[in-house]
This record gives sequence, structure tokens and C-alpha cells, in this order.
Amino acid sequence: MERPPTPTASPLAAVGIVYERLRVAYRKPKDLEAREQMSLAATYAGLAFTRANVGYVHAIAHQLGGKYHVPHGLANAIMLPHVLRFLSPAITRRLALLAVRAGVGKPGGAAGGAREEVHRFGREPQSRRRHSRAGGCVARGGHPRAREAACWEADTNYPVPRYMSPDTCAGILRGVLPPLASAVRQSAGHPCASRHAPARGR
Repeated sequence: MERPPTPTASPLAAVGIVYERLRVAYRKPKDLEAREQMSLAATYAGLAFTRANVGYVHAIAHQLGGKYHVPHGLANAIMLPHVLRFLSPAITRRLALLAVRAGVGKPGGAAGGAREEVHRFGREPQSRRRHSRAGGCVARGGHPRAREAACWEADTNYPVPRYMSPDTCAGILRGVLPPLASAVRQSAGHPCASRHAPARGR
């Protein structure tokens, strides 16, 4: 089988590969070419954030993982569209470039294509199911300290393009919880009750 040409390593190359191959790799796990390309995209993205660092998406995801045991990749996927919406005013040109590379925008176009495509990924059935399970665990434990810790991590460690207040972070966290979060919070028998609730006295 003839391999596709290898693109030049860059964050934009990673985005292009992801939008071409992620769904294929997920729906056809035995498609080794798609899986190989996703591994390549992960390598390119890793090289990129080793130089440019990360930001609020990862900072919030670290809290969801450390406090509530939400897998890090899932936490990042849940937070990405919401943090992108907050950052949009400061990264319009960059989002427009990402939209072009993802194939959802045209050169010189608006940045909305990239945000909408990220949202569309998150609305797919498998993402909604995982989102609901993760949101239930977070709802059970609450998030007052998570917002403070996430903002401190991002503001003191990462070159964020726009500063987020703890109150804004709390609003984003509330927005990602599933509609039944309040019911989950009241359920004493929820499987996350003992494992994911924050420890007292901290």
C-alpha cells in the first residue's frame, strides 16, 4: 500500500491530520493507516506544545483528572470548545488559520469554522455519553476549588492569550455539566460519591 506523503511537522499539520483521520480511526479500529496517522498527529502536537506550552484547557482538565478522576484526554475534549469560545476575541486570526487547515474554512475567512467543528465533534453520540459520565462525577464533587487551582496554574505557568477569572472558570464548568447534573448531585448512590468527592479539610 502506498503511504500518503508525510506533511511537515507543525501544529497546523497535526490539526489537518486529526480532522482527516480521527473519525476513521475511531470507527474502524483496524485501519492501521488511520491509526498511524493519528500517532503522527499526536507527535506533531506534542512537539508544538513542548515549545508553545498549553493553557486553560489543560489547566482545567488537570483539576478534573486530579480531583474527580476524569481521564485527561476526555477532560481536554470536554473543555476545548468552551475555552475556545472564551479566548476567541484574542485568537481570531489563529482560529481562522486552524479552520483552513481543518478544511472547514477558507483563506481570509472567519474563525467560527474551527469553533463550530470542535463543537460538532463534541456533539457526536460517543462524546455525549462520555461527557455525561464525566460531568456526573464532577457534579457530585462540586468545583469551587477547581476553578481557583485551574486559574492559578494557567496564569502562573502558561502564556495564555487572555486571562480568565475564577468566576468565569466556574461559569464554564457549570456550562459543561450535563442537564441532569443537579439530580446526580443529590443521588447518594452515585458511583462517584465516595471515589470522586474532594477530601475534607483541605
